[in-house]
Amino acid sequence: MPAQQFTAQMCNALLGRAPEPNGYAWWVSLYPTMTETAFINAWAATAEAKALNPWLDSPTLTNAHIFIASLYVHLYNRIPDAAGQTFWANELQANGIAPVLLTLLGVGGTDGAVLANRTTVGVYFAEKFLAAGAAPAFSWQQSILNSVDQTSASVTAAKAQIDAWVAAAPLDTTLGTYAQVLPGRRPTPSPVSPAS
Repeated sequence: MPAQQFTAQMCNALLGRAPEPNGYAWWVSLYPTMTETAFINAWAATAEAKALNPWLDSPTLTNAHIFIASLYVHLYNRIPDAAGQTFWANELQANGIAPVLLTLLGVGGTDGAVLANRTTVGVYFAEKFLAAGAAPAFSWQQSILNSVDQTSASVTAAKAQIDAWVAAAPLDTTLGTYAQVLPGRRPTPSPVSPAS
């Protein structure tokens, strides 16, 4: 899977949001150096992922059930049925996050369509803000995927909202930090001369 898509999926699955530009660029650059399992485990070890998903620090069966429910909501925009939640919670306890998440990312049908659309929107969000050198509001990252479902209309609406946000967003002066990560994707901000 391309680094951009896998990065957007990790951000959605574990953090419940679209990627912020700098973090996205860093993870995309890291992806080719790791296996998918190592990449998932690296994401799961982040402070934000642990804060949002108690199972990552305290792998109890109760926390596994909560974590599986969270993954379903983030990836498929629905809660799991009881039998599926129990099955995946037990798999999580037995095998850890990477094999479970890799399986959940490979589904088809309506769930797969929702996942694909949310991935598309997540990549679009990060790439558009990178290209513009603009700073997204954190609330935008948290909300943009909420209305994305299995329909192409939801993707079109989300992209239009992202375009409007990019046009209104301030310049992000920190984006130059990762200027070499995605060459050709966006201009490096140039220094502004002080007024004379």
